[in-house]
Amino acid sequence: MANSIMKRTRAFPVVLALAAGWFLASPAQGFEKVKIGDKMPAFTLKDTAGADVSGAPGTVQVIIFFKEGPNTAHALKRIGRAWGTVKDKGVVVLGVYFGKGKPEEAKALADDPDVKAGFPILMGTEEFYGALGIKALPTTIWIDKAGTVMHEVNLAPFQLEQEAVEYALVALGEKKAEDAELALRPQEGPAASTEEKEARKMYGLAMVLMDRGMKEKAVAKLQEILKLDPGFCDAHILLGHTFLDDGKIDEAITEFTYVIKCDPTSNDAKVGLGMAHAKKGDADKALEYFQSALKLNPKPEKVYYEMGKAYEKKGDLAKAVESYKLALTRLFGKQ
Repeated sequence: MANSIMKRTRAFPVVLALAAGWFLASPAQGFEKVKIGDKMPAFTLKDTAGADVSGAPGTVQVIIFFKEGPNTAHALKRIGRAWGTVKDKGVVVLGVYFGKGKPEEAKALADDPDVKAGFPILMGTEEFYGALGIKALPTTIWIDKAGTVMHEVNLAPFQLEQEAVEYALVALGEKKAEDAELALRPQEGPAASTEEKEARKMYGLAMVLMDRGMKEKAVAKLQEILKLDPGFCDAHILLGHTFLDDGKIDEAITEFTYVIKCDPTSNDAKVGLGMAHAKKGDADKALEYFQSALKLNPKPEKVYYEMGKAYEKKGDLAKAVESYKLALTRLFGKQ
């Protein structure tokens, strides 16, 4: 009996880790089988009234894939507001529902008085779900006139409405992608020099390169940025996480430590340092950083998840399970 309980306890963090992947997906990872730069598969789906609706090749499309759960109402509401801005430009906005509910339930999600999405809602199929290899819901994608997926956002970030508009303009050819990124994620405070202004513009380009999976070019651009403006904290953080992904732990620690010296309250840097020390096998040091980040972090799901991994490495399965549960409670609890 004890062995059975231990087996279930050891398996539980693994299950939580897989589920946590739904909210830890980084940009351009909402789909497994369709990446940035790929052609969007042709599709014909039923709308909530039972009519057939197909993709709209030759037009700019914004499609949000969703189901019931946290972030859904926020994402639909923000995309709906964006649709009100871009529909006059000929941009097609669609929602594709992959939940277990009936068409009327999918429509109710979009028509909720607090949401009022307004755009057509289609009923996703298992075949379409599998063709895309969906890993995160809600996920929003932008498709250009050539039918190419050119941008993607997971979940429901606060700037989703603005991002929907900005990248619709990029797809229409009315704006450059790097200028859209600069508008979405500007460095706080006025630029004090020409070098800082140039660095901020280059950061937008680095984000675009990273979003498109061109990691080496993005890293080169980030390093170029830091030569122009060594105090550009966002570039240090992005570079640090890239080093973490590549297994360059000491280099990542250097980047995050620089940010902490400039901004001791940086949640991103603290979480990054916690992840780095966890990868080095120092779970206690990792947990110190996670606990510090938790005090200031308004969205602690990821911190709880990383804490669970650290406790698991220490062999403290009870606290690992507790942390994983807190992560999922934050993620899937009531909106």
